[in-house]
Parts: sequence; structure tokens; C-alpha cells
Amino acid sequence: MTPRARLALALRRGLGRLLLLAAVACALAALAQLGLAARAAGYNQRLAAGRADPGDPAMLHFGKAIALARHGDAEAALASYADAEVAATADPALQLAVRMNVANLYLREALANASDPDAAPRAITLIELAKASYRRVLHDRPDAWDARYNLELAQMLMPDYQQREWRQSGNETGVDEKPAARSAWTDMVGTPRGMH
Repeated sequence: MTPRARLALALRRGLGRLLLLAAVACALAALAQLGLAARAAGYNQRLAAGRADPGDPAMLHFGKAIALARHGDAEAALASYADAEVAATADPALQLAVRMNVANLYLREALANASDPDAAPRAITLIELAKASYRRVLHDRPDAWDARYNLELAQMLMPDYQQREWRQSGNETGVDEKPAARSAWTDMVGTPRGMH
């Protein structure tokens, strides 16, 4: 056999082995994709059933919380949002979305309770919780305009109390007014907006 024929034979054998390795790699990649698809299908089934386990991804808890909030179960939605925030430690964007949705849920619940005179203390508490949550969102992301808008709406419903300095002269009707700083917030009116 000539050297040229030996080289051609070696190239064919090497090419055959290379093709076999490529086929095995493709098969393994296909199996991995099948595993991911099966896991995603399982997540979708649990989400449709309204179930998320503690070890599940944060997005599953987030989706469950949104579904619960849409069905009117605010308490369960808040618990699921808490699970989502804990699970999303490596995803600051998801944590911000969770905080925004929690604030919106508090504000929606406050607006729903506002018309009932017996639920007024609950509505006041929910508005204060919403304002604190919007401030937390704005602390982490000052350019979150939906949070600014909704904080202004909550402020219009329940303004923060201004501290006043009473005069020491004994005249309790007189107060030393500190000039109120202009607020950076607008005077917009409307319902909460932003994420679900």
C-alpha cells in the first residue's frame, strides 16, 4: 500500500470516528433538551394547579403569586411573593418586580377596603404598607416611574403627617411652620399601574 493510500485510509477512519463523536454529542444535547422540556412541563403543570414547592425556581413562585392575586387571594399571594423574593436572591430584577407587585397588591387591597367604614383601619394600614414598599422599590431603583406614580397616588389617599414645632411660649395655638419642601412627585390621579 502506498503512503498516499494509507493517508487516505487513516483520514476516512478519523472522519468516521469524528462523525460518530458528533452524533453522540448531538444525541446527548437532544436528551438534555428533552430533560429541560420535561422539567418545564412539570413546572407548568404545578403552576396551573397553583402549587409551588420551596425548592422551585423563583419565577414559579412569582407566577403563582400573580395567579393568586388575580383570583383575589391576597394573603396567599403575599406569601408566594415572599417565597419568590427569597428564591430570587441572585436575580435583582425579579426581586424588584416582586417588591413592586407587593406594593401594588397592598394598594389595590386598600382601595377595595376604603369604601367600607368598618375596614378603614385595615385600609390605612395597607396604604402605609404600600407606601413603604414603593419607597423600597425607589430606593433600589430611583428611575422606576410606575413606583413614583403609585407612591403619589398612595400619598394622595393618605398623606404623610408633617411634624410641627410647638412654640415654647405656652401659646399652644401657635406653631412654628417649617417651610414645606416642594415634593418631587407630580399630582397625578389614577389607579395603580405597572406590573401585575
